[in-house]
Amino acid sequence: MRDDLEARFLETQNRLSQLRTGPPVEKRILLWMLCSQATCGDYSDEKVDSQVIKDRSRHEVESWAAGWRELKGVPRDAAKHLYLRLADTIRG
Repeated sequence: MRDDLEARFLETQNRLSQLRTGPPVEKRILLWMLCSQATCGDYSDEKVDSQVIKDRSRHEVESWAAGWRELKGVPRDAAKHLYLRLADTIRG
């Protein structure tokens, strides 16, 4: 079952990356936060990849970091489930 969750998570990430128009900023930040928690676990400065944030606006980066901190303690699988539920609301 866990392998199925991982497969759906990866497929959904791929689908969203190929959308012609991205989701609204608010949803994009939520997806980014949940993806970070799902793949890296709890926030820490060491886990922030400068290459990932260099093309983002200051608002996006600050909102993402603050939101990711709020997810502290959320298990990775739970974050994946939340990511999938949010992604299901996005069509492209």
